[in-house]
Amino acid sequence: MTFYTDAGSTVGASLAAGSGTLASLSDRNAKTAIVPVDDDAVLDKIDALPISRWSYKSEHGVRHVGPMAQDFYVAFKVGEDDRHITSIDEDGVALAAIKALHARVGTLGTENAQLRSANAGLHGRVAALETAQRARATAASTRSSRRCAPKSSVATRCPERGRRTTARARAGVRDSRRGRRTTRGSWRGW
Repeated sequence: MTFYTDAGSTVGASLAAGSGTLASLSDRNAKTAIVPVDDDAVLDKIDALPISRWSYKSEHGVRHVGPMAQDFYVAFKVGEDDRHITSIDEDGVALAAIKALHARVGTLGTENAQLRSANAGLHGRVAALETAQRARATAASTRSSRRCAPKSSVATRCPERGRRTTARARAGVRDSRRGRRTTRGSWRGW
């Protein structure tokens, strides 16, 4: 069944046998003044468009979700007036917004991949620096322990400390006769 809305029977909607949905005419050959839509601008307008839950005054207990026709008309300037929203206009706005979101998600995916790659590179550099630092610390510790290792109780020169030491001093034992700390932790004087 087809419903025509013009005298020439060229514009309207059809209801296919067994269907519960009206199909609006959307043939390119039936259209004029075709202008591309700025998908991002449509998405920004949707962001500002109030969406509400509401009921018609004549419908008790039935709820709907959607914008008010006045707000929709101000945002998009489509349709015959500011009291009605056609499904073809709502569908077109939704599809433009979906395209804008798809483009933004693609851009974010590319940026995310670049940031992950840069982050992995930084993690590699940090790991290399930490490994080098540990190697330098280990080498310095090895050199220091070789130079000042206790070999006997004979006084030797410790280049690390720049003074003469004994094996007891290198081991941390202090001479109690000079008022220095002993291994027991007490202070003794002369």
